[in-house]
Amino acid sequence: MKNTKGKLIITEYAGSMLSVLTDADGKAQRINVESLERESILGNIYIGRVTRIMNNLDAAFMEFAGGAPGYLALDGNKKPLFLNSKRREGPLRAGDRLIVQVSKESTKNKWPVLP
Repeated sequence: MKNTKGKLIITEYAGSMLSVLTDADGKAQRINVESLERESILGNIYIGRVTRIMNNLDAAFMEFAGGAPGYLALDGNKKPLFLNSKRREGPLRAGDRLIVQVSKESTKNKWPVLP
């Protein structure tokens, strides 16, 4: 009995994800190559929104770049750049929008640092 189904083969090769779809005869019908390396966001500037203030950590957690989470240390950030013209100074509050720059990329278990 002949195999009437094709196969999907997925593997990692040279830092890329390679996928090949074959037909029943084993001939490649579609080949796709995607880079596994992600683009660096280090140094990029974003508009961030404070989601939570953690006084015991002296930090704020933020969302930036379409909802990505980030960490903002409050002790080294004495004058944040508020986006809201009514807020020029004072302690940060949840909902504040700031201009932030990524100073450290995320790791496996830590969010990006936004100074």
